[in-house]
Amino acid sequence: MSTMKTNSQTKQLVNKQIFVDLRQDPGFKAVFADINNKSLLIELLNEILPENAQIKDIIKYLDREQIVKTAYSKKSVLDLVCVSDDLRTFDVEIQCKKDVVFFERCIYYASGFYSRSILKGEDYDKLHPVYIVSFLDFTLDFENKAGIDSSKIITKYTMVEESTKIFAPSTILCIFAQLPRFKLELSECKTRRDFLFYWFKYSWSYESIPEALEDVPLIKDVVEASWIAGFSQEKLENYEMDMKTELDYRWELKQERLEGREEGREEGREEGRIETAKNFKCNGVPLELIAKCTGLSIETIEAL
Repeated sequence: MSTMKTNSQTKQLVNKQIFVDLRQDPGFKAVFADINNKSLLIELLNEILPENAQIKDIIKYLDREQIVKTAYSKKSVLDLVCVSDDLRTFDVEIQCKKDVVFFERCIYYASGFYSRSILKGEDYDKLHPVYIVSFLDFTLDFENKAGIDSSKIITKYTMVEESTKIFAPSTILCIFAQLPRFKLELSECKTRRDFLFYWFKYSWSYESIPEALEDVPLIKDVVEASWIAGFSQEKLENYEMDMKTELDYRWELKQERLEGREEGREEGREEGRIETAKNFKCNGVPLELIAKCTGLSIETIEAL
C-alpha cells in the first residue's frame, strides 16, 4: 500500500487541529484567499506595505496557476494573486521550506506579471506596479551574510539609484516577512503587527482563542477565520484536499532525498570496491580472488 497520505489520514490530521497553520499554503489560502475575507487580506497587506502603497480595495483574484513557465517547463502555481482598484498586482507567497533561490523566483514571477500588465501595442506608460509579498518560515541567507540586523523582520527591495538611493518610478517591489526573526512571546506583543506575526507563527498550536487576542483589531477576525470548525462543508473539503496535496508533496520530497542519499551511498560503495580492486591488483593479487572479494567482474578489474 502506498505510504502517501490517504484522505482518511488527512482528515485525522485536520481533526487534530483547531486552527489552521498560516505558515502553510492550505491554511493561508483558507483564511486570506477566501473572497469572503477580502477585508482581512487588505488589512494584512496594508500592515506590510509602505505607507505610500496602501490598498483601498481588491477588485480581482487571479488564477493561481499562471501561464509563465519555469526553467523546468512547469507552470508556476502561486499562493495568492490579486489586483487592487488602482490596477496594481499583488502576489502573496507563503514559503515554509528553505529555498536558496527564493529571491530569484520572486523576481521571476514579478517580471512576468509586470510585462503582462499591458496589451500588445499599448504604451509602456500603461504598465502597472507589481508587489511580491512573501511570508517566510526561514531567513534569507544573503541577508544574513550581509549582516542585516537579525531583528529586522520585514525587508523591502525595489529599484534605487546606487549612490543617492533615490527611488526609481514604481515598478517591482519585493517584501519579505521573515518569521524566524520574530522572537516575542504573547505577553510581550504590543502592536497589531506583533500580534499578527505571533498568530502566523503559533496559530496551529492553540486549542482556543487566546484571551490576549480577543480584543485586538484585525487579529480577532483573523483568529476566528483560522478556526477550522467554523468552515462551511465545502470550504472544509477544499481545505482537506489542499492539505492532502501539501502532505503528498512533502512525502515526495522526502522520498527524493532518501533516494538521493541511497544513490550516493551506492556510488560511494562502488568507488570503494574499485579502489580496493586497484590496490589488490597493484600488489599482485589474482584477478579471480579480487573479483570474489569485491564483487566486481574480472573484465572490470582488467580494465583498471
